[in-house]
Amino acid sequence: MRAILAVMAFSLSSCAGFLDEEMESQYDMKDFYKDTEEMESGLLGVYSQAKKLYQGNSLPITILGTDELYATNTTGNFGIADLYLYPASNPSTTNWYQSHYQVIQSANIVIEVAPGVPGITPEDRDRIVAEARVIRAWCYFRLVQTFGRVPLMLTQTQSNFNSRIRRHPIAEVYQAVIDDLKFACADGVLTEDINLGHINHWVAKGMLAKVYLTLGTSMTRRPQPIDEYRELPFDSEVLFKDCRDLCDEVIASGKYTLAKNYSDNFTIGQKNGSESMWELQYSSSPKMGAAWSKNFGVSQMGYPNAYTQNCLVGNGYFSPLPSFYRVFKLGDTRRTWSIADYRVQFDAVTQKPVSLSYISAEKISTGEFCDLDTDDPDLLERTLVSTPAKRIRVSKYRWGLGGDPSVYWQESLSFESGNAPNNVVVLRYADVLLMRIEADMLMNRGVAGTESLDIMNDQLLARARGWNGSTGAYTTEAEMLGSVLATYAADVAAAQELYDADPSNPTLAENLRVAREKYETRKGRCLVNYTSQTLTYEELLKQRACELCFEFHRWFDLSRTGTLHTAVAQRKVYDVPAVEFSYPTNYLLPIPTYELDLAGDKTLFYQNPGY
Repeated sequence: MRAILAVMAFSLSSCAGFLDEEMESQYDMKDFYKDTEEMESGLLGVYSQAKKLYQGNSLPITILGTDELYATNTTGNFGIADLYLYPASNPSTTNWYQSHYQVIQSANIVIEVAPGVPGITPEDRDRIVAEARVIRAWCYFRLVQTFGRVPLMLTQTQSNFNSRIRRHPIAEVYQAVIDDLKFACADGVLTEDINLGHINHWVAKGMLAKVYLTLGTSMTRRPQPIDEYRELPFDSEVLFKDCRDLCDEVIASGKYTLAKNYSDNFTIGQKNGSESMWELQYSSSPKMGAAWSKNFGVSQMGYPNAYTQNCLVGNGYFSPLPSFYRVFKLGDTRRTWSIADYRVQFDAVTQKPVSLSYISAEKISTGEFCDLDTDDPDLLERTLVSTPAKRIRVSKYRWGLGGDPSVYWQESLSFESGNAPNNVVVLRYADVLLMRIEADMLMNRGVAGTESLDIMNDQLLARARGWNGSTGAYTTEAEMLGSVLATYAADVAAAQELYDADPSNPTLAENLRVAREKYETRKGRCLVNYTSQTLTYEELLKQRACELCFEFHRWFDLSRTGTLHTAVAQRKVYDVPAVEFSYPTNYLLPIPTYELDLAGDKTLFYQNPGY
């Protein structure tokens, strides 16, 4: 514990350009760690620091400002970040920047000090250093995507930085990230076994695959919003191949499998499951949880403080766009788990939950029912911008401990709402599978090979359709179609019977045509298996959105593929302002004013264009 507190205290004093006090800068950590056990504790301090990236003002950066989520409060810090209205002095972007460097400083301490710890074995030394280097690489990977050029600090800061701080070229930052991850990926450095809460060999390879994919797609995106990417000294084709190879190694290891149910990845009682690769660990012990997940959650009716007590109701500060609801195909259980098209009704007197109130029973301004699943394009357009549609919420993160999540709306919290034990899933196996498919397609002019199609259809889509308890297997495509299309099939059969009895009747012929057309339209929206022709790159990115929704991935995916500006331009929500996205400026965040003011040489440390 002494070592954890030391790393945290030193790194917390080291934001805003790392150090502002000469006295603190001379604090020497090499004499603090007396043995391997204390060094292990110091490493845990780095993991603990990493959790701060998902707290406070940092939280809205990259989770908002996409076609996935919007901020329900449009005037606060969350709304400013969501609408791209932040000045360089905005606390969210400042906290995002500084928090990452606090984690980097913590990692640098461990990386630099570990080799000199008395009695440490080469194996323990390399393992501890490798875990810290992966965390450092992860932080720089996030920083280079959000700010572009950033200061590259690979040793713990020993003195005031102001006179020499500079922003390093994007290529140098990426090379440092790759070097860190390659060190960790070397055989024998990290364990290949699963070590709860820790980074292992396969996590390092999965993270390196993500870096290769991100770098390659960022270089080849068109239009190119950041000119520097045009000249980077990397070969995108090699990057895509290396990404696919790394993903194949993770798959071949057999260490991970998709969870039986999609929901298993997000229930408190099943954290760190078979699909989990790296999760930041939280618990409901005092001060060991966090409030990040409660920014999601279902809306309430009749009890404003329900989010502090209920296992399904949250603040709802982050809400899914109604149009994102439609990204999911019919028959996809990921939507029914992740997006709530209902509210929890409470008794105003007893403050107890009494029922679920579905928005489909509410009417829009035209008097029509709110039908987000309609096949009528005109009705859909009216519905997407209606008041009832605005009430959908994220139900992916829940807070019950019972075995049946469908009744969590009836349950009360067993912990403080600000100390929730939901882990942050940094990397899971489904992401590796999707990266493998994407890299394969990018290597083959947008066409998925047989192995990639099998992964998509037999694993990801099979799980997405849900488990069929009566058959003891995943719901098949035929079973799903039979369920989703039952009413439409019955309408076709009825129309066919009438037509067969009087085939010369033009009205009956037209009714049959309409019934068949409605059936085919509905079927076209169902979650059916892909072929090499139907699995386009756009469809793949939609599958990433459905699988990884609300897990802090969407902004990065839109940015690296050059579709961020077009995606946010299409957002429409009732009574929410349009996004003020400036292309290409908003592909990068502003360098915080506080950091600029501290820099001694403004030619080396400068603001991003457009801010």
